[in-house]
Amino acid sequence: MDFAKYNLGIWLQQRKVYNLEPYKIATLILHEFIEDYFAIVNWWIGENMLQNFVYLNADNAAELSLFSDKEISTCVWEMAIWWRERNVWIKHILVKHEKPDFEAYLVEHLNGEF
Repeated sequence: MDFAKYNLGIWLQQRKVYNLEPYKIATLILHEFIEDYFAIVNWWIGENMLQNFVYLNADNAAELSLFSDKEISTCVWEMAIWWRERNVWIKHILVKHEKPDFEAYLVEHLNGEF
């Protein structure tokens, strides 16, 4: 999964696509399936919106191609991670909007089975 390390800086440049302030917190999901890999990169923008980009590593190619432009966002397995992100973001950031607790957000992990 070295491709993720190689491409992460490029993927994070997508935060400039919208004219909304991004938080400097991102989630990277690497999903291996039978033939290929998906890399799903998300970050919060505009206080309560999750910006999402999905990249596909087809046939172990050196380059990953943007896949979310085909209106694919995630599969059922990643939805558990998104649900966790939503709940923890509300708990530590939105409810405490006057003094958001980013550290508490970062240390609260998803544990358990899907």
